[in-house]
Amino acid sequence: MKIPDQDKLAEWTLQNRQGVCSNFAALFVSVARRMGIEAYFVGGYVVTKNNVRDDGHAWVACIVDGRPYITDPTWGGGYLLNDQQYVPRLDPEYFMASPAKMIATHMPSDPLFQFLDYPVYYDVIDNPKDSHQPPVYFNWRDTLNVYNQMDEVSKTGAQVQRMRNNGFPNDWIAKEINRLSHNYNAELFNRLVDRTQRAFGQMEEIVVFVNNGFKPDRNKEELMDKLGQIRDEATSCSALFDRIETDEEAEANTIVDVQRQINTLLTQIDEIEKYIRQHYNNN
Repeated sequence: MKIPDQDKLAEWTLQNRQGVCSNFAALFVSVARRMGIEAYFVGGYVVTKNNVRDDGHAWVACIVDGRPYITDPTWGGGYLLNDQQYVPRLDPEYFMASPAKMIATHMPSDPLFQFLDYPVYYDVIDNPKDSHQPPVYFNWRDTLNVYNQMDEVSKTGAQVQRMRNNGFPNDWIAKEINRLSHNYNAELFNRLVDRTQRAFGQMEEIVVFVNNGFKPDRNKEELMDKLGQIRDEATSCSALFDRIETDEEAEANTIVDVQRQINTLLTQIDEIEKYIRQHYNNN
């Protein structure tokens, strides 16, 4: 499920005093964080009476005093009578529950937020009676630390990879992987185009400087460092363009064109470096 703007959703929930699972989860996360608790909005699906409910659900994962807990404010605040009428009733079972217990009914789309050293595969929860491959150790604490330092685009890319590695996906997870992959590729494409254009612009400044007879005077080491930075940025962008998956012909053609321009830029950098060395060695 799409992760909403949690602060806005929490504010709306307080103002309107109503909502669905995403409202309650966002509000819980917002309050918890203001209390200094490390809390995360979690999207996924649930299993009730051994049946997978693939309409999506939202709950909370948090770290308290270094220990992981799972909380579902929606299930903990009441229940649906005959799947229709909501009955308010506090149920402590769904607050501060252990990850090992909650995974039986709550499957995060991102395996990271199982908060388990041996994450459970999707198909183990969906088809518990079948034989399954053994779980693999996962250092979720270190991964969470890295996750918290990522930008949103990198978070999405890493999540897609974890989801693809977490066993056989059901239809709901497969759709989530496709949705997130599309968003990741589109966001990465736009970001890389911007980064590449900036590299071209920086190179153009140096070309103009050289064409103007190296005036006004600039430090050789500074110029060489700048060219090195442009080369590193262009090389990085080229490698990331190779990772973009797209079925859109226009976008694919743009990637090919930009890659060609990057290769030309890298050749140009080599030539300008030689020219700069010759100039400063002769003066």
